[in-house]
Amino acid sequence: MLRILNIAVEAPFRDLPSGTLLVANHISWLDIFAINALSPACFVAKAEVRAWPVIGWLTSRTNTLFLRRDSARDAKQLCTEIANQLRRGQTIMFFPEGSSTDGTLVLPFRSALFQAAIDAKRQVLPIALSYHDARAQQSLLPAYAGDTSLFQSVMSVLSCRSLTVRLQAGPALSTEREQRNDLAAWSHEAIAKRLFSTDGFARCAEVTRSADANLDSAHDTVFLSRRSEGVFGAAKLKAGQSGLASIQ
Repeated sequence: MLRILNIAVEAPFRDLPSGTLLVANHISWLDIFAINALSPACFVAKAEVRAWPVIGWLTSRTNTLFLRRDSARDAKQLCTEIANQLRRGQTIMFFPEGSSTDGTLVLPFRSALFQAAIDAKRQVLPIALSYHDARAQQSLLPAYAGDTSLFQSVMSVLSCRSLTVRLQAGPALSTEREQRNDLAAWSHEAIAKRLFSTDGFARCAEVTRSADANLDSAHDTVFLSRRSEGVFGAAKLKAGQSGLASIQ
């Protein structure tokens, strides 16, 4: 798929340890193909993706796990299935933002599925994902976000003469004696730092713990703030309320 679309993959790392939970920011329907080109993985996607023309057919044949976002029971079962696959050495990938962006920011991270890595005692590897044009400038054309339709996104990609998807890995995170909200916060910070620390600003991770009644457990969200000092502030905890996480 990437060769057909003339998209290069730039990644200074290879041969990921088996049984790793990969997490990344989410920009485009191309993200899955880019990460699979680096390391074959089982992806978590919303159930609606299965019905997408062509892309749904392709993702259903790449060992994708589909989640019904309106079902708390389905989310619990999926977390158990992810943990089991991690124990068997399968690499799992999901996008904890729960939605896609144009790549100019990182949305709050949902922490629910980080529990699977804790249960399986497997490491988490954050990956910062971005797209760049022939001049090495960040490109917004591949984005599938907001009011952009899938057709419009595909046509934008086809209009590009050359694209490079850049994958930058953060430090691998041990899950031993850790909480899922901490893993979400550290993953978020690692990704934001690699994407934005060079533009004169840095994103500061602020963790909000909220009760998730649908999952009968704590559901945590990582928020962003811009700091002109260009450094990361300390993570803070505060109380809040939120509904069931959406996973894309």
